[in-house]
Amino acid sequence: MDTLYSELYISGKKKPSEGEIQLMELIRFFCEVKIHDHAHYFVDSLWEYCEVLHDWEAMSQLLLDDKSSFSLKDEEVSALIEIMTCAVRRAAGATPPAGRSRGKVSLCVSRIFLISGDILQVMGNKEKKAMEAIKEDMTTHLMAILPQLITKVSG
Repeated sequence: MDTLYSELYISGKKKPSEGEIQLMELIRFFCEVKIHDHAHYFVDSLWEYCEVLHDWEAMSQLLLDDKSSFSLKDEEVSALIEIMTCAVRRAAGATPPAGRSRGKVSLCVSRIFLISGDILQVMGNKEKKAMEAIKEDMTTHLMAILPQLITKVSG
């Protein structure tokens, strides 16, 4: 386990997963640089490069599990909820944040064209399949866990 997290790890709890460690790193960065008003940009910028943003299991595990390896502060819980909400929107195909676009614009018969706001977006078959897999994983996981998340966070 990284020494950065030794201060956060509670002895006697289960060993953190790689996803939990990466999420804690993202959450700490998000909190330290105080970019709360820009979570949508934060998630959009990292979406393609940071697979932990589509790790619904690790996110919900950190929020739900009282036996979690990490003790989240209130600020970190809020940050995780905000990041998770933006990740869900991104996975569902939400419009990119202002000033951002996705994909390359080209006219090709073998590509699927999506219109989002004023931006014409092009997504190849490979990208579309990957996005559909992420959507399906998200939907399947959140359908089962959402009632527990709502109860835990609202209570």
